[in-house]
Parts: sequence; structure tokens; C-alpha cells
Amino acid sequence: LESWRKRDLSLFGRIQILKTFALSQFVVPATLLVVPPDKIKQIESILYKFLWRGKDKVKRTKVIRKLKHGGLNMIDIKSIFMSFKAAWITPSCLKNGFGSPHNVVSDDQL
Repeated sequence: LESWRKRDLSLFGRIQILKTFALSQFVVPATLLVVPPDKIKQIESILYKFLWRGKDKVKRTKVIRKLKHGGLNMIDIKSIFMSFKAAWITPSCLKNGFGSPHNVVSDDQL
């Protein structure tokens, strides 16, 4: 991100840089490993420091919102990391003989 700090990018330009370049650095490790909450906070801190060029100017929960809801469509790192873990559910279900992620609970258990 250092090389991008020097450029005079708009807020939306900085968000695009974060989505394109910063997030891509975390995809593989976050998919394969459990990311501790303190590391997630550290990553968020780095991303938002780049976004605002210092301290946060707007609540992060508002920045994450979609544009049509008054947000800036910023990435939600915690949700993305959790979705990587959820992606493992289907292969695990198929591997363990459930046939479908919808068949995890058998009819006998209902």
C-alpha cells in the first residue's frame, strides 16, 4: 500500500485499491488458516488508516454499507474471512457422505 499512499486518489479510488491489492494478499492465508481476532483488528486498522489517511472519519459499520444505503461499499474483512471458512462446509459435507450440505442433519435427527 505504501506506493499507493503517495498518489492523490479519491476515497473511492483508495477503496478500490484496498479491494484489489490489499485483500488479495489475505485470501489464501485466510482460507487455509484461522485468523485470530487480534490479527483481524490489526489488518482492519492498516486498511482503514490507508483509507482515511490517518484516523477514521466515519464509523466503520457505515463505510461497509452499500452505496444505495449511504455507505461506501468498503470491504468487511471479518465477514470475508468467515465466508472463506463457510466455503469449506460443502466439500466437508460431501466428503463425509452427507451428499449435500442440506443433508447434514438426517431425517432421524429431526
